[in-house]
Amino acid sequence: TKLPNAPDIEIYSMYGVGIPTERSYVYKLSPSADTCYIPFRIDTSADGGQAESCLKGGVYLTEGDETV
Repeated sequence: TKLPNAPDIEIYSMYGVGIPTERSYVYKLSPSADTCYIPFRIDTSADGGQAESCLKGGVYLTEGDETV
Protein backbone atom coordinates (compact mmCIF):
# COMPACT_ATOMS: atom_id res chain seq x y z
CA THR A 1 0.00 0.00 0.00
CA LYS A 2 1.29 3.45 -0.88
CA LEU A 3 1.92 5.94 1.87
CA PRO A 4 -0.52 8.86 2.00
CA ASN A 5 0.47 12.21 0.52
CA ALA A 6 1.74 14.08 3.58
CA PRO A 7 4.28 16.71 2.47
CA ASP A 8 4.49 18.33 5.92
CA ILE A 9 5.09 15.12 7.85
CA GLU A 10 8.24 14.90 9.95
CA ILE A 11 9.94 11.54 10.48
CA TYR A 12 12.22 10.93 13.44
CA SER A 13 14.61 8.06 14.06
CA MET A 14 15.07 7.45 17.76
CA TYR A 15 18.18 5.76 19.02
CA GLY A 16 19.53 4.95 22.43
CA VAL A 17 23.10 5.53 23.51
CA GLY A 18 26.39 3.75 24.00
CA ILE A 19 26.41 0.92 21.45
CA PRO A 20 27.27 1.17 17.73
CA THR A 21 23.99 0.53 15.88
CA GLU A 22 23.40 0.02 12.15
CA ARG A 23 21.86 3.08 10.50
CA SER A 24 22.24 2.70 6.74
CA TYR A 25 24.06 0.69 4.09
CA VAL A 26 26.19 1.07 0.96
CA TYR A 27 24.93 -1.16 -1.84
CA LYS A 28 26.45 -2.43 -5.09
CA LEU A 29 25.00 -4.35 -8.02
CA SER A 30 25.07 -8.09 -7.60
CA PRO A 31 26.62 -10.01 -10.51
CA SER A 32 23.94 -12.71 -10.29
CA ALA A 33 22.16 -13.37 -13.59
CA ASP A 34 19.21 -15.02 -11.86
CA THR A 35 16.17 -12.72 -11.96
CA CYS A 36 14.74 -14.28 -8.78
CA TYR A 37 17.29 -12.47 -6.61
CA ILE A 38 17.49 -8.84 -5.53
CA PRO A 39 20.06 -7.19 -7.84
CA PHE A 40 21.86 -5.40 -4.98
CA ARG A 41 23.99 -6.46 -2.03
CA ILE A 42 25.86 -4.65 0.73
CA ASP A 43 29.25 -3.44 -0.51
CA THR A 44 31.46 -4.90 2.22
CA SER A 45 34.52 -3.22 0.66
CA ALA A 46 33.13 0.26 1.47
CA ASP A 47 35.05 1.65 4.42
CA GLY A 48 35.52 5.11 5.92
CA GLY A 49 39.29 4.81 5.84
CA GLN A 50 39.84 5.98 9.43
CA ALA A 51 39.56 4.17 12.75
CA GLU A 52 36.92 6.65 13.96
CA SER A 53 34.83 6.40 10.77
CA CYS A 54 31.16 5.48 11.09
CA LEU A 55 31.36 3.46 7.81
CA LYS A 56 32.67 -0.07 8.29
CA GLY A 57 32.21 -2.92 5.83
CA GLY A 58 29.42 -1.16 3.93
CA VAL A 59 27.44 -0.37 7.08
CA TYR A 60 27.05 3.12 8.54
CA LEU A 61 26.90 3.01 12.32
CA THR A 62 25.52 5.53 14.78
CA GLU A 63 25.34 5.64 18.55
CA GLY A 64 22.43 3.54 19.70
CA ASP A 65 21.26 0.58 21.73
CA GLU A 66 20.79 -2.02 18.94
CA THR A 67 16.98 -1.99 19.30
CA VAL A 68 16.01 0.14 16.29
